[in-house]
Amino acid sequence: MNRVLTTGLAVAAVALLTGCGNPDEHTIRDPATGQEVTVQTGSRMQAPRNLPDFAPIYPGGEIQNVVESTSSGEQGAGLGGMVVFQTDADLETVARFYRERLDASGLSERGDVSMGESMILTATAADNPANGVHVTLSPGDSGSGTTVNLTYTRGS
Repeated sequence: MNRVLTTGLAVAAVALLTGCGNPDEHTIRDPATGQEVTVQTGSRMQAPRNLPDFAPIYPGGEIQNVVESTSSGEQGAGLGGMVVFQTDADLETVARFYRERLDASGLSERGDVSMGESMILTATAADNPANGVHVTLSPGDSGSGTTVNLTYTRGS
């Protein structure tokens, strides 16, 4: 699945650089493995269809980038993705929201790291490390609000 997610991130970077104005989805599928990566572009992106309950988007977040992936293979089936969004809420408020959701998620292996003005929150399932979320919170580009990079995986 790492290969799928890496490919998806590369495709997302290209999509961001091309700056498409209309909402659109682009899916790349490897017929040999069944792995797929879908990237949304445009001005009306939506939350990934495979977004697990333990990785919600902060209410009112304005989505800037979406990558979804699915895989199957020797390690089993899995899915994952990444959502980047901006919110007007301050970083501490957004961090509190995610800490509360992670505490209630059943993902027991937790990490919480501050790095200057940014913060990284992580959680994985002790019984299945293929289930996890990584939330990076940074001050917003305009100096207010928060930019959130939410990466998630869910395996079988």
